Amino acid sequence: MAMVNILIAEKSNTARQAIVEALARLDAIAVQGAVADLQGAVRALCRHPPDLVITGIELADASGLDLIEATRQLAPSSHVVVVGTPSRDVWRRQATAGRVRFVPAEPELRELCSVVASLVRRSADADEGRPVADDAAAGPEPASDEELRLLGRITAGVAHDLNNYLGATSALLALLETAAADPELVARARSSVDQAQRLAGSLVSYIRGASPSFETVDLAAIVDRTLALVAPLISRDVEVRTDIASRLPAVWGAPSELEQLVLNLVLNAADAMPNGGELTVRLHPGTAAVVCLEVSDTGAGMPADALVTSGGRTASSKPGRRAGLGLGIVRRVVERHGGSIRFAPRLDRAGSIVWTLLPQA
Repeated sequence: MAMVNILIAEKSNTARQAIVEALARLDAIAVQGAVADLQGAVRALCRHPPDLVITGIELADASGLDLIEATRQLAPSSHVVVVGTPSRDVWRRQATAGRVRFVPAEPELRELCSVVASLVRRSADADEGRPVADDAAAGPEPASDEELRLLGRITAGVAHDLNNYLGATSALLALLETAAADPELVARARSSVDQAQRLAGSLVSYIRGASPSFETVDLAAIVDRTLALVAPLISRDVEVRTDIASRLPAVWGAPSELEQLVLNLVLNAADAMPNGGELTVRLHPGTAAVVCLEVSDTGAGMPADALVTSGGRTASSKPGRRAGLGLGIVRRVVERHGGSIRFAPRLDRAGSIVWTLLPQA
């Protein structure tokens, strides 16, 4: 009989242990991880997508709602069981948008065990070629309003970044028209086209239900490649500086999405300095097995009501520029990678600074 792999995410150590002990009474299951926070859960989803995710109402660094969303994006075929009774209607609406089941947090977790045992039986039936009594067997459910809104946001984000890549390509081709077949310019134009194609491909994959492909990524190489690509879009009055630590650890992520992250942070910083200034990109190891990407500028700075953390949103403080949608793309990429982000004004001079922490591979 095939094993059913289970990931458990719950803030309380006592509750996590209770779930593990309750499931130990069942056959043909394997608990592949029991974590307290969203970051740990996301890393587990990326490395080994489970058959079942069991989450509590609250995690150490987020809500179970955030884990449901992460599971839909990173492991769309996984079932989700929420242990507990939420008070907000938005939780209940999650059940209509995918494979989400709610069970009470009773002392012996009998209903949870029943749900898991049913999943084990369906898995065994599928392995032996017997009909599977599963709601999903009737065919895919229509997309919910929430899923359609999500797809709309992703489509808008792809169009936004495609425009950035095509703008860079246009600028490079304009330079090529005045240069005698400069090999470096040709290579940069080709890189821009390749990145645009990868971005469009990621949207097609999402529509088909695929998850982002995570792998070990050299973030320093992505920074170098992106800075070379967008150089024609940055004013000559803006001095671009880099400070990349030697022997920088690799990160675990989707290369195309990390390119979007760097692209938007750099262009947002450049946009903040229409009259020139200094744009600095730093990469260095952080504590707790993360890599820190720091992007700073010497522009006018961000107003207090525009400062956001990874759980917040902001509207653009620069009408007609990239920040509003660009920062939304940045936030979602960071969330999918189990990282964190912080925007703040510089203390040493005018300008803004962004710290992004991404888990090491």
